[in-house]
Formats: sequence, C-alpha cells, structure tokens
Amino acid sequence: RFRLFLSYWALGNLFIYSWAAEKMPWLMIHIMLPMLLLGGIMLAPLLKWTWALILDLRARSRSAQTTEEAVAGAQPRWSSRERWRTGTAVFGVIAVLLLLLPTVHNMYEVSYVHAADGPHEMMIYVQTTTDLNIVMGKLDALDQKLYGGKHQLYIGVMSGANWPFLWYLRDYKHLCLSYPSGCSQDAQSVQAIVAADTDLPNAITQFANSDGGKGQFAYHQYHLRSWWSQGYMPPPCLVSPTNNCVGQSTWPGVGPWLWLSYGDAPPVGAKFNLGLAVQHVWQWWWERRPIGSTDGATDMGLFINSKLGVAP
Repeated sequence: RFRLFLSYWALGNLFIYSWAAEKMPWLMIHIMLPMLLLGGIMLAPLLKWTWALILDLRARSRSAQTTEEAVAGAQPRWSSRERWRTGTAVFGVIAVLLLLLPTVHNMYEVSYVHAADGPHEMMIYVQTTTDLNIVMGKLDALDQKLYGGKHQLYIGVMSGANWPFLWYLRDYKHLCLSYPSGCSQDAQSVQAIVAADTDLPNAITQFANSDGGKGQFAYHQYHLRSWWSQGYMPPPCLVSPTNNCVGQSTWPGVGPWLWLSYGDAPPVGAKFNLGLAVQHVWQWWWERRPIGSTDGATDMGLFINSKLGVAP
C-alpha cells in the first residue's frame, strides 16, 4: 500500500505541476521526493539479491573444490526463478551505477561550475548576481573610511531594491528602505543610494551627476538578478484582423520546439529539428552550453555622494 501511495503521490504531483502555471526548478523536489523513496524501495531487494548471488557463487566455488560431484559437473543448477531473479538484480545494479554517472556529473556542474548562476544553470533559473558582493564591498569600504566600519553610513534603498538589500544591510543603523518616502526625516542625509528595477531610470535622472542626471551622486550600474533563457515560452500574441490580443499574455519566447532547435532567434519559417534539439540538450546537459541567450537581467545602480571621493 505504501508503494501504491508513493506512485499516486509522484504521478499526482507530476500532473498538478504540469497543469499549474508556476513551473519553477525549485518545485522539482515535490515530484522527486516520492520518486526517491520508490527508488530506494526498489533498490533494496536488488542489492540484497546481488549480495546473495555473490555469497552463493563463493559457496559453489568452495564446494567445487571439495566435492567430486561438483568436479564431475553435477553441480546443482539454478531454477528458472533463481535465474530470473539473479538476472534482474544484476541488470538493476548495473543500471543504477550507470545512471549514477550523469547524476554525479550534474551535481558537480550545478555546485561548482556554474554555482548559483542563473544565465547558465537551468536548475537555478533566476538568482541574485555576484555583483551584489561588489556593491556591498563598496558600501563597507565607504563606511570603513568615514566611520571606522561601525555601520554608521546613511544608506537609502529604493523600493525596487528592498529585497535583497534589507537583509544584506541589516547591520546598518541608518538604513532607509523605500527611499525617499520611507524615511523622510533622513532623506537629505543619505550618503549612498541603491536603486533597481523600475526605480533605476528615475534615480539616474534625479541623483546621478552623469548619464544625463542632474544630481550630486557618482553612479555605476550593475546586474542585480540574472536568469535562464525564457525562449522556451510561447511566442507573443500578434495582432490580426481576427485577434486584437487584448487581455492575452505577452510571452517573451518562441515556443519550446523552436527554442530547442535554434535558441532564441530561429530563422524565418523554421520548423522543429530533432537532430539540433538533441544536440543542444546534450551540449547543455554535459557541457552547460546555453541553449538561448544569457543576457537576461534586472539592473541596479549604486549612487555615492561625489563629495566623499569614493567611486561607486
């Protein structure tokens, strides 16, 4: 009954998450957990039978050296049931060992080659970039210069960058989230500003003293988040005499089959190409060559008061 329940659990989750809209890599665990338990249940008797086979062969080998019957070829033969069970066990263990190779390879790729790297790693999909470490290093260096590293720097974080900076800047005593409305009393005191997403263009215009800005802050732009190619999504709706596309989702992709074959920019009139698709899947799986683009990103800007003499 427990095996039947695990089968229901695995197939049910596979159906539900295939039907639902939220298809993110981190949801794989809900489908994989019952499969892992089923795999363990299946592997246990295979290992048991294989070990029994090894012990049996050792016993027969010893018997062959001590009995005339065995030497004469009259050694008892295995029954058909024993042969079937033994063959199944050996085949199963060999299959497990072979499947372990790509599993370990993928563990290595996702953990060490492109660890937490959204553009290149399908298992990550979207992630805060390592540029955040650069920004934090700049802010910490400025705080060290002005306040001896006591986290006294006045920092304004605009709403688009509240996450994840509300965590990374949690030790700073003069932190203004949702700047400038979030702390109107200290808005004029900020020495550094972090802006991201839809806030960034206005922040450049208002605070930067370059790139067309009229403010008093030196400015530099970084990537805040990056993500795996979204070319596999459906193509955007095209307005036609019979479809005005009102209320329909504007997906950014070209469709899964064309994307697997040609990436984000298939040629005009292209059709699904099985050979190219298999080649691209293999190249990503074994070598982590991206199938589509790797430039998908949300940017952030670091602004530091020009009077402080520190480059952002």
